[in-house]
Amino acid sequence: MEFKITNKLHLKLLSIALIFSIIFHNYLNTIIFNFFKKSMDIFNYSITISFILLMATIAMVTIAHELIHGLTFTIFGGTVKYKFKFIYGATEEISNKPISLTQFTIILLSPITVISLFSLLIPNWIGNLIFISNLIGSVGDLYMSIGLIKYPYDSKIIDKPYGYYVKL
Repeated sequence: MEFKITNKLHLKLLSIALIFSIIFHNYLNTIIFNFFKKSMDIFNYSITISFILLMATIAMVTIAHELIHGLTFTIFGGTVKYKFKFIYGATEEISNKPISLTQFTIILLSPITVISLFSLLIPNWIGNLIFISNLIGSVGDLYMSIGLIKYPYDSKIIDKPYGYYVKL
């Protein structure tokens, strides 16, 4: 069985992220307001530097997210290749080594777990931004993890450029 990452799926995941953002817009506004307020205090009221810091933080979260996927793949014996396209990144296991369903689930969920825990250890004004940007960026990982529930426990997963293949 195959799971393919298509343009239609990208639109579906973007829609989920947008709906989440609309539902929690007050919380998101508070996070961004607090981030700008604190960063402008630090940088003497420079909105430009605060905006650059906002973009840099989101970019660093994306890079850290993909590096954690790669590290987890490597821990489980895989070989990885990183890809970054416009607004998203991807980590691909390139050895075609079958990975257990449990290991693949851990690989998918490790960035959201590690980065969420990290965001609790730093000041709220930046920790909340890191948490929420990673959560929104993890919609695809969460979606794929939920999709794995339908497969038998002893299934093997082979990561592919287009998604993944499931050996039952």
